[in-house]
Amino acid sequence: MPDLELQLQWDGAGPERQLLFEFKTLHLGPSTYPCAEGRCQAVKRRAKALPTEYARKARLVDEKYIGTANGEVGPVAVRLRRYEPVKGLVFGHFGEASDDVHKLVGALAVACSRRNHLGPEDDAARLRGLYSYLIKRRWALATVRGAARLTLSRLASSVGQGASAAAVRRQAAEGVWAQARRAACEPFWGRALRAGPRVF
Repeated sequence: MPDLELQLQWDGAGPERQLLFEFKTLHLGPSTYPCAEGRCQAVKRRAKALPTEYARKARLVDEKYIGTANGEVGPVAVRLRRYEPVKGLVFGHFGEASDDVHKLVGALAVACSRRNHLGPEDDAARLRGLYSYLIKRRWALATVRGAARLTLSRLASSVGQGASAAAVRRQAAEGVWAQARRAACEPFWGRALRAGPRVF
């Protein structure tokens, strides 16, 4: 099952429609970030592979549980084909994001501004820009924090001199991390805007 299903206008074209989305994250490694590729190519490559992966998974489910023969199209595959190809919301280790993430931010900003807009068109454009900024800022921070948390959790299993002392320090800091996590989950619309990193 994909992670998300939304009804919205995609890429500024056509009517609103049901779309499927899948979240993926990439972490630093030779298989995800080959030296020959540019940094943003990793998220593009991963997002491009998702529709084929979902078609294959649907076929395997049909074969396993329905008993469809090889080459036949089963009910799960038929249901999946009713939608457009699954959109890949891929976030990279360095805070970069796939093209579908940028398109989703734009679509959400347009939808939010339509719901909350009563003034002239100039105000609508500013409102779209504000929503886009708020969404990007929040997602960017969540992405970078997630990558940092993964790195820290891996350090817990590291060995060598100083590993036990580092584990004690991390355990002592758990309360501070929990408080920061709670603060990060507060709704952004109730807080004053502050300048933050622009990651993607």
